[in-house]
Amino acid sequence: MTLLFVILIPLLGALIPPLVIRSGRNACAAATGGVTLLALALLMSDAPAVFSGAVPRPGWPGLLR
Repeated sequence: MTLLFVILIPLLGALIPPLVIRSGRNACAAATGGVTLLALALLMSDAPAVFSGAVPRPGWPGLLR
């Protein structure tokens, strides 16, 4: 599930700059940077497992494959 969010958050974050552009360039840059940092934090939450050799796979618990 985290892998899916890492992919979708920047795509949804692309909708934020047009909404906050009236607040100024600094607010627009802060909102865009916040979305990017959130995606990076989610990506780094899986880093220890990846460095130990695990392969992250998207999926939901209980979903049959």
